[in-house]
Amino acid sequence: MVHFAGSGGTAGKFSYQEYVVQDYYALSIKYYLTLCTIFFLFITLEYLLEHSAENGLNLVEFPLVICFALFFMLLLVSSYNLFGAYLSLEGLTFSLYILAGLSCNSQGSQEAGLKYFCLGGLSSGFLLYGIALVFIITKTLNFSALKYVFNSLAELPLILSFALIFIFFGF
Repeated sequence: MVHFAGSGGTAGKFSYQEYVVQDYYALSIKYYLTLCTIFFLFITLEYLLEHSAENGLNLVEFPLVICFALFFMLLLVSSYNLFGAYLSLEGLTFSLYILAGLSCNSQGSQEAGLKYFCLGGLSSGFLLYGIALVFIITKTLNFSALKYVFNSLAELPLILSFALIFIFFGF
């Protein structure tokens, strides 16, 4: 692992060839997300116990999918590369697609999951195309290198503007 001095003198560690960074900001946000997820699971426990039979829910599926979503949220917080952020965002959205269509007995739930999947695929395409354009132009996906590239430009090229617009619409 390579040590670096981040902004404001905070120390952090890169791992997995600078795809993931561990610093105090990421750790504090991870701690907060984990606590919120545990709190959410405790809140929904009573509802799951009462309504799982009528909605066709298995008591194990819902917390498991929430834990997968938490894993990808934690990975998204620590990502230090556009491609790593894209992969963790896609994993998170897949978990959310499953949650949207989890109720087996509800046609509205299944329809919502399918619509969410279609719109998510469209936005994922825009996001991936924008990231590909950024990579073609700058030859890097690392956030610190992209910051250096954007600060060194006197004027933003038109194709890079289109790439940022695609990334914005993807989000």
